[in-house]
Amino acid sequence: MNQNQNDNHPYNYPSGYEYEEIDLRDIFRTLNKWKNTIIGVTLIAMLLSGIISFFLITPTYEARTDLMQTYSQTLNGSTRPSNYILKDEEDFRKIEDSALNIKAPTIDLNSYNELAYSSIILKRTIEKLDLDLKPRELREMITAEKPKDLKNVRITVTNEDPELAANIANTLADELINYINEMEQTNFAKVIDTLELQIQNAQKDLDQAVEDLKEYRAANYANNQEVDLIKQELEEKKLQNEINRREDLVDLLNTKMIELQITKAFMETEDNIIVLSQAYVPDEPVKPNKALNIALAGTLALMLSIFGVFLAEYLRNEEDN
Repeated sequence: MNQNQNDNHPYNYPSGYEYEEIDLRDIFRTLNKWKNTIIGVTLIAMLLSGIISFFLITPTYEARTDLMQTYSQTLNGSTRPSNYILKDEEDFRKIEDSALNIKAPTIDLNSYNELAYSSIILKRTIEKLDLDLKPRELREMITAEKPKDLKNVRITVTNEDPELAANIANTLADELINYINEMEQTNFAKVIDTLELQIQNAQKDLDQAVEDLKEYRAANYANNQEVDLIKQELEEKKLQNEINRREDLVDLLNTKMIELQITKAFMETEDNIIVLSQAYVPDEPVKPNKALNIALAGTLALMLSIFGVFLAEYLRNEEDN
């Protein structure tokens, strides 16, 4: 570009500056010149990607099952500590005792994910299916998660064998359910044993309170002075109030025992955890995504080949100049 052309250009470039206009006709001329090369490179890349995806990469299949806890709302509503007991139509007597804070020993839904990865569940699954795997290897195939805003747990298993993936998912779910039921039954037994001991201690305290009242009456029966009678009535009322409190505590603990027994029977007869959807043998692999791989290979090859031909043309023009 000479100096006169530079002076007549609408933009004020510095003196001695050279520029070249980009002509679309040159671009299309270059693309048309190298079109066979561009098309060939793109097709070869897509062909290689297809061969690798279809024949060299081992397909991976995915099977999933969903579990849901069915009794959480029932237990939470029926085993809340009963700190008030009705004595008559308009009288509530509050009993404050730490022994009353007894809840049904249930496993929280958020703990299911961790249990699914636990060694005991993995070992049971391996033994049940007679797999030649270590717990660590099986753990790498498993994904346990709680979908957002849903009250269920999803177990996903990936494996090169679609039938084995489904079997592992279903067996793992069964073993998880069995283990949770076993844990809850064991925990229930411990809670009931603890409550029985508390009832025994409360009954002993009640018997002692009754005995204290009898002994006090026997010791003060012969004293008939007016002042002593008033003092005796006050003391007897105090002892009787203690008996009433102990009776209320025993009644309340017995009520809690009945609630736990009913809950335990409910859990033994009903399905505490249900399988929302069983894992089925997948028909299509999740990896590799053949169509996506071919499309990406074609797009990348097209971009690189276009860049390459323009670079080749630029270098050739530089040599000619």
